[in-house]
Amino acid sequence: MLYDSKVPIKGFNKHEFKAATVKECKVNRNKNTYSDDVLEKLYNLALDIQYILEYRFNNKPTKCFKEQYLTKLKEHGLANITGRIKQKELLENFVDYYGDKFLKLVQSDIDIHSNYNWLTELVRNNKKTSHPIRHLLLIRFLGISIHDLFNQKFEYEPFGQGPWSCLNPAADHYLQNTIKDIDIKYSADSKSPQGIFKCACGFTYVRNGPDRTIEDKYKISRVKQYGCVWESKLKHFAELGLSLREIARKLKVDPATVNKYAAKLGIDKGWKTGKKDIKKKKVSIFDENIKNNKRKEWLQLQSKYPNKSKTELRKLNKGLYMWLYRNDRQWLDANSPNCKEVENNFNRIDWEERDKEIYYKVKKAVSKIEEKDGKPKRITVSLIGSELGIKSLLEKHLDKLPMTKKYLDTVVDDIRDYQIKRIKWAIKEMKKENEEIKIWKVLRKAGIRNDYRENLKSKIFSLIKEHTKRGEQL
Repeated sequence: MLYDSKVPIKGFNKHEFKAATVKECKVNRNKNTYSDDVLEKLYNLALDIQYILEYRFNNKPTKCFKEQYLTKLKEHGLANITGRIKQKELLENFVDYYGDKFLKLVQSDIDIHSNYNWLTELVRNNKKTSHPIRHLLLIRFLGISIHDLFNQKFEYEPFGQGPWSCLNPAADHYLQNTIKDIDIKYSADSKSPQGIFKCACGFTYVRNGPDRTIEDKYKISRVKQYGCVWESKLKHFAELGLSLREIARKLKVDPATVNKYAAKLGIDKGWKTGKKDIKKKKVSIFDENIKNNKRKEWLQLQSKYPNKSKTELRKLNKGLYMWLYRNDRQWLDANSPNCKEVENNFNRIDWEERDKEIYYKVKKAVSKIEEKDGKPKRITVSLIGSELGIKSLLEKHLDKLPMTKKYLDTVVDDIRDYQIKRIKWAIKEMKKENEEIKIWKVLRKAGIRNDYRENLKSKIFSLIKEHTKRGEQL
């Protein structure tokens, strides 16, 4: 039977051992009712705790565990190849995995909007220690076996283990695992690992990773070098007299690539001349009567719909338009309606009326934000605009909304305003929880960054003193 404990995770020596005695546990005869999902998570956590206690593992430094975690975060796409952790995605995924109710139950709830929380500290490369239960929560979230965590060195392999497939369609070993080594780099554009695969046949290709499915192993992002085997096969196909498109299809490239390498290798491109001759023959056999009829039909369509644009006429008769576009384009361009000038209604907006309307909406939005439970949000023009769906309007045309602008100037938080707002909230919450109010605790609960803390200590002290002396609600 599991009982709730009176021993908090925070607020005492975290290295001190407390046994689960009757004295330390709250034995409540009234059964707590938890969902099956929460009970399953509690059961899994209990199994992990049992495993840790029953088996002996070699001691390892904290840094070792954090390196192991980082490798798994990369595999899950929650950190890039350089080791930069995507904190926001990590927090959102973690809370979504466990749920707020369960995390609160194990005294490990997370405010995903705060700059300070235990999960962020746990995965950062620093010397701070975290409670073992929180390590176990992260271990299960990352899908790590406790045995493997202690006994294996995890390696980040965004493209899996070798050997890897040669994707040269001209080679006899096509799709066979002949590549023994790859070079992995970080792509600044795609923010992802980039593998460079080079086969002995000379074919070298690049793939943006990581590979998430079996099909990904056979994808090419870019070919760096086709190699001598591929070029030799191109010459062979050209000598056989295959068409441009047929060669491109066999070598799995586009016709432009075939032309490019044919010119580079000095191959006589018979297919290029043939294609031009065929096109000329097609043009030469066009019946002038057909062309005239098509022109007449296009002019009649314009007469029937004099106010329609070229695009609108094309939609009315796509077949006619495409025939003229392909075979008589110069005439089509000269005998089509000119582009319509878009009428600009910008100056017709009644900005005075719009200002009044938005002013009341903004006031209502600010009240709504301030009345929300939980840690306060920083009131910004961007946040208000997002709440109302008029972010672009407020950011680009606020100068045309003087009443709204004047009001926003009085309510928008600068950094210090927002920090003080969070400090007041933290003191209020600590009072509710009957927690001893100390400056360092207030700073931590409010999530104030280290570089701002020194400047705010005097303000916190005065707020605590005022609260203690006058008992006023903050």
